[in-house]
Amino acid sequence: MKFTTSLRFALVLSCLLAACAPAPAAAPPAPAATAAPAVEPTKAVEPTKATEPTKATEPTKAAEPAKAPAPEVKNTLTITLRKGLKWSDGSPIVSKDLVGVFDILWTQGSGTWAYLADVVAKDDSTIDFLITQGSPRALRLILSSNKPQPSSVYGKFFEQAAALRKAGAKQDGDEVKKFLDDLTAFKPEKNVVSGPIALDPASVTEAQLEMVKNPNGFNADKVGFDKIVVYQGETQQAMPFILSNDQDYSSNAYTPANIEAINGNGAYQIIGGPTGTGPGLWFNESVAPLDKKEVRQAFAYIIDREENAKVAMGIAGKALKYMAGFTDLAVESWLSKDELAKLNPYPKDWKKAEELLTGAGFKKDADGIFADAAGKKLDFEMAVPSDFSDWFGAAENAAEQLNKFGIKITLRGYNSAERGKIRKDASYQIVVDLSIRYNYPHPVASFDYYMGTAYNSPDKEGTSKGYNFPVVQKGPDGKEVNYRDLIKAAANGFDQAAQKPAIASLAYIVNDQLPVLALWERYATDPIDTKTRAEGWLPLDNKLYLNNQGDNYIAYQFLNGTLKASAANTTKEFKSSYPYPQPPKGNNNAFSDDYYDLGSMMGLVENPPLFFYMWADGKYEPMLAEKYEIK
Repeated sequence: MKFTTSLRFALVLSCLLAACAPAPAAAPPAPAATAAPAVEPTKAVEPTKATEPTKATEPTKAAEPAKAPAPEVKNTLTITLRKGLKWSDGSPIVSKDLVGVFDILWTQGSGTWAYLADVVAKDDSTIDFLITQGSPRALRLILSSNKPQPSSVYGKFFEQAAALRKAGAKQDGDEVKKFLDDLTAFKPEKNVVSGPIALDPASVTEAQLEMVKNPNGFNADKVGFDKIVVYQGETQQAMPFILSNDQDYSSNAYTPANIEAINGNGAYQIIGGPTGTGPGLWFNESVAPLDKKEVRQAFAYIIDREENAKVAMGIAGKALKYMAGFTDLAVESWLSKDELAKLNPYPKDWKKAEELLTGAGFKKDADGIFADAAGKKLDFEMAVPSDFSDWFGAAENAAEQLNKFGIKITLRGYNSAERGKIRKDASYQIVVDLSIRYNYPHPVASFDYYMGTAYNSPDKEGTSKGYNFPVVQKGPDGKEVNYRDLIKAAANGFDQAAQKPAIASLAYIVNDQLPVLALWERYATDPIDTKTRAEGWLPLDNKLYLNNQGDNYIAYQFLNGTLKASAANTTKEFKSSYPYPQPPKGNNNAFSDDYYDLGSMMGLVENPPLFFYMWADGKYEPMLAEKYEIK
């Protein structure tokens, strides 16, 4: 399974996601130090009053329908762009280049607008985002996920999108549909970018492409290379180039056998940064006795997570330590020592597992399988995407351990294209899917993923209840609480201190109830050639490598000039690989599905974000932007 992240994301998604020794815990995301306290919310617009009755002698006019109240603006997030920046065609990078992108996002029905009332250019370098609902995800989408595009290329589309939005056009109407059809059909001749290296469209072949120096680009004077050569392909295609020292960096996923071969080369080191993702077991609580927490807890004591991670991913898998429902890297920053002490680490303990099952009314039968008093065996089917080799390996190992203990597990492989439907319909007893998701970089991203209404709706009538985990649970104080309310509180606003109690309660509930049993976190296996063409690499214990592939650690070193061409590298080439669209597919339209997506490293070098999110510090570091403020 591949875990690279383009800035169509994701995360990203996507993608969130990106083995070295355990690193210090990453701090949670927080507003920049320049963020100011929130101002009082503006009052909602009053509804339009009904018209006065007309006289009997006058014809009655139909009253115009009242307009819906304008959304309440709770915060204003102001971004200041760096002055003097230029696009590769020489035109200036200004506010309208960013505002136009958000107008287009509105026509596309982007979820970004769930948090926005308006986006306004105050001057050529200052943009106000009028926020109706502050949240960590809103911050990520505005500061990092969405980037400016050149008005010199998309100007007419920016103007049309703005007019449609301000006129209140229906997003599913014919006007907007035609606009989007015209936009995606647009094929710019030039590839206009903000970064120091730009794709040369004329160089694209089925085998490779070239990116060349853009002297107008961000930090172009600091960048230590004149060209990037990108080989087309995934792991299988990249391995020969690596073994012949013809690639400096790769973000592909490599198996333990691949890693052994790479380590034997001598020129490479392996970056083991976190990807913010990891698999686990989802229990369908409509299937008895998986609705008993004692049974789910027994699973946790049975499965050796260290063994499972090693078998599935080698050095790229790290067993979960805290079992808090989100990445171990951030747990100590969100939970106090007292709150951590309430979490059960569930070490492998078959005696404890047997005690739990015996207490719940199960005992081994003549076949060595646990069964209840009526003779019904603990016999379950475990579904897993068969084309995700790492997850399938984890499922095979978990099934082997459970069968050996006395819980019968039968694997059912399915194509990953069916993932969404299988989870939504809950057409499984146990399914292997994400149990850790840290993109956007905040604990609630994990909780909302597997406890949100998309895949778990126990309170719905007449439709799938998902895995049917009841919304009312007992918190750490023993009182009942609705975890939907906790998820809302954990994602509300920009004040992390105010979110911590909700995060702690969610962590306790997930740890105690185990609706989803996390197994391990996926770490990157990114090889870097430190001896052939590039020098200046930061040592692997540097905190920058706590970033995932999406907030790419190599792109950051490339952009700030840390990496340089070695003396022997007279052509100043940097080499990498990515499965970019092959001819005749591929074009220069950033809003097209066939845009030349070059992945998290080359994509960020070509078009840097406004801010780079630094996982270890929990802060957004300025790139194309100079600063942001929240009022």
